[in-house]
Amino acid sequence: AVVSTQSGHYGREERCLADLLELEARLQNIERICKTPTPPLDIVIGCSYGSAAMHLAAFLALQTQTSLKVFSHSSNKTETDPIVVNKLLQINQGKKCGITLIFKETPAPYFMTAPGKQIPVFGISNLLRYLARIGHLQHFYDEINPLIDEALSMIDKIEFTPQKIDGILSDITKLNPGITLADIALCSFIAALPSTNRSNALTNHLNGCINQEDSFRAFQ
Repeated sequence: AVVSTQSGHYGREERCLADLLELEARLQNIERICKTPTPPLDIVIGCSYGSAAMHLAAFLALQTQTSLKVFSHSSNKTETDPIVVNKLLQINQGKKCGITLIFKETPAPYFMTAPGKQIPVFGISNLLRYLARIGHLQHFYDEINPLIDEALSMIDKIEFTPQKIDGILSDITKLNPGITLADIALCSFIAALPSTNRSNALTNHLNGCINQEDSFRAFQ
């Protein structure tokens, strides 16, 4: 009985130590973010018209309070809706740096921070991780929480099959309370779906995010 008590005591000590180390890592990460100046946002996003990345670009412009420029590449074969394009252009905050959105035929959304000097990086989740790490979306991303990256990886897999969005909603809601990068990515795909194709669960999730973060109204 004595051994069992001591074993339980040591087990609690180990858990407490692990919690303290995790807390210390979180504090160091916050300190690093606070000390690192956030560079001006200046990226190019290429995607097909109507894709999730188009709605994500609108969200990013609102969230970072920067400009949004829209172009249509010669490879774009999809007719653009002038009403939608005008809504995107109205987000413009009048700053020199910002987001350049290019509609073109591409198998998946991509981004570049130095066009002509950098190869495109594909995937919405990679774009969100990059922006979080340079300081623009850091409060949506806890790098220590593996569930966020797991959810982003799942969202990457639905970029070519958006019908599967409903299937991962339950996994997103298992994350820690609060909005994360996974919610931003998921809402991008929800916005890209016609309203008649959205389940009640997806609509409720989007509305819940909008109620918590004003910049999510870009997904409406």
